[in-house]
Amino acid sequence: MGGSALFFDSLLGALAGLAAYGWMFWLGHMGGGDVKLLMALGALGGTRFALETGLLAVFIGGAIALVALVFTGRIVSFARRLWWFVQTLVARELEAEAPKLDKSWTMPFGVSIAAAAALVVFADPLSWLGVRPW
Repeated sequence: MGGSALFFDSLLGALAGLAAYGWMFWLGHMGGGDVKLLMALGALGGTRFALETGLLAVFIGGAIALVALVFTGRIVSFARRLWWFVQTLVARELEAEAPKLDKSWTMPFGVSIAAAAALVVFADPLSWLGVRPW
């Protein structure tokens, strides 16, 4: 219905979703369904919508993960590992060590993506903050 302009906008939106989260899938940090969800949302809403949703979903997912760490009692061990990682980045005499992933504890990131998409559609939170990254 929108012709070639709308087709290319949808294509660019899907590619923006792939670029935003595809690399995390290839590294094994995210499931393929999450990437496909953001690609589908990008195809429906366009490039800007995909990028805003992807950015906001990271913050929402981080907040959910932090709450989950507190309620499962893993916050102390996480804070210790994070502090050690920061020390290895700052102190030259320490060998840099990337934090190890706990594969036994995962989180469905699709919930964060869906919440972010709803916020972008109904509230446009980045404009409230005065942030306009693109």
